[in-house]
Amino acid sequence: MLTAAQPGTTPGSVSPPRKLTQRPEVQAILFPPPPPSPPPPGSPTIWLSPTSFSFTGVQGGANPATQTLNITNTGGGTLSWSVDDTATWLTVSPAFGTAPSTVTASVDTSGLTAGTYNATITVTAAGATNSLQTVPVTLTVTSGATPSITITSPAANATLPAGVVTVTFNVQAFTLGDQGMTHLHFYVDSDPVVYEFFNGITNQVLYQGAHTHFVHWLTPTSIEMHGVAPGSHQVRFVLADSTHAELTNAEATKILAFSVEAPPAGEFQLQPVLTGLNFPVAMAAAPDGRIFYNELTTGNIRIIDPGWQLRPQAFYQLQVATNGEQGLLGIALDPDFANNRFVYVYHTVNSNPLRNRVVRLTEVNNQGTDETVIFDDLPASDIHNGGNIHFGPDGKLYISIGDANQSNLAQDISYLGGKILRINPDGSIPGDNPFPDSPVYALGLRNSFDFTFHPHTDHLWATENGPENNDEVNRIVLGGNYGWPIVRGIANDPQFIDPLVAFTPTIAPTGIIAVGSNSAYPTQYHDNLLFADFNNGQIHRLVLTGATLTQLGTLSLAYNGGQGFLLDLVKGPDGFIYVSSGDSIFRVILNSGP
Repeated sequence: MLTAAQPGTTPGSVSPPRKLTQRPEVQAILFPPPPPSPPPPGSPTIWLSPTSFSFTGVQGGANPATQTLNITNTGGGTLSWSVDDTATWLTVSPAFGTAPSTVTASVDTSGLTAGTYNATITVTAAGATNSLQTVPVTLTVTSGATPSITITSPAANATLPAGVVTVTFNVQAFTLGDQGMTHLHFYVDSDPVVYEFFNGITNQVLYQGAHTHFVHWLTPTSIEMHGVAPGSHQVRFVLADSTHAELTNAEATKILAFSVEAPPAGEFQLQPVLTGLNFPVAMAAAPDGRIFYNELTTGNIRIIDPGWQLRPQAFYQLQVATNGEQGLLGIALDPDFANNRFVYVYHTVNSNPLRNRVVRLTEVNNQGTDETVIFDDLPASDIHNGGNIHFGPDGKLYISIGDANQSNLAQDISYLGGKILRINPDGSIPGDNPFPDSPVYALGLRNSFDFTFHPHTDHLWATENGPENNDEVNRIVLGGNYGWPIVRGIANDPQFIDPLVAFTPTIAPTGIIAVGSNSAYPTQYHDNLLFADFNNGQIHRLVLTGATLTQLGTLSLAYNGGQGFLLDLVKGPDGFIYVSSGDSIFRVILNSGP
């Protein structure tokens, strides 16, 4: 049987039962018992009500109220009861009795430290058969102090440099535990959705039930915030119990106010063209000057007319799952869009089992029609869905698929997660794919956010999100294996293809684009790769060199951040590159430009 832990003993130790006498420091308070229910046919000769006890007390404070055990004995004999020998905190009285009988259980928290104690009351009837019954007893002792949280850094109303914001805190009379335990909630600025901070096996911050790149768990008492825009911010912290109910005492809540400075200027600056948008995660430019984009969580596809005029009504709405990194993820226009009006989108289907798929719509007068499933049953999860789609110069549709949190399958050709796929526009599999009857074009990827085709070489370049290290930019080749999860970063393993560049600490690279000679930028930017990141909201410039433009020339920061996290890059009809954030679209211009 379970026994209670005393100071200096270990919970769960076993010791023989002892007969009880009334302890002088604890009064037995008798309550009139309710009539016990009659035992059902075939039950033991002793019937107990209730079948368990739970007490909650305060260390060094008043003891919890007593509780009453009702005993019905149908087998004859004299009743007696005992508790585990080491459970000196638990008393039952009187020591024995006849049926029916009422017994009072009481506890004494003096001398006990904060924690949970377990014991068992054993009831028997001398001379009767089938008469032993037990009642588990749990005592939870709290420290008696008021649960509270203190922000240790940064200081209140501090002005912080641009970049990662680290917040540290301490809690008192409270434990920050794992899921299903007491933990921490916090809210950023005006966002009403809670972030949940867990210590333990997971050591993570969850937003809408999934990992988020915006805020990372750093230590058991600190977080890192990425892509924080310049200006004033506040974070409200509040302690929460195991059921996610937030504590209501004033000390359990703290609000941190701070501001972030604008970063120093880089080669480029961002010029806003549209604001107040709803997470424009992916964009595609039409030959007639319109821009189509996806709203991540609403399922809406929107159209921006030439002159950056947002149409008030959605082009089309798909029903999408929105937990974690799910949603309306990728969009591409058919190479012959001017004639066939085909729009392709990748989205997470709210189904059981969860899945991603590619559908095709036909544009008629700025409205989507004729929804047609092109490629279905793609792996899906709360994280690592990949999801960008682009047509290659060969007219094939390419799809990035994350490992869907199944990293062990990223090397398995039969599993489509952790891959770049290549299909015909109608969803069929090209005969010249590297693996027979398979859509897999390349494998061994963790979660490629985006990819682009170089306008001069036709090479496919992709951003790749690593775990806690080694974000990457890869040149994707037919049948290439990029090593995940066996290797990461530049591993120099001949079995796998190394990235051109790798980033530790991670930056969460997002959209990528190659700058063509027909762009609005000077010659020195032609054939360069530009890619954005989520963690710092920066744009990186990668200069390619070598006869085939496959080697690294230089890597630099072209835009130092200042507009929060950045998502997708697209070339506009005017030759400028445009980048989206969580709520805006910007034109990327040179600091010396218009």
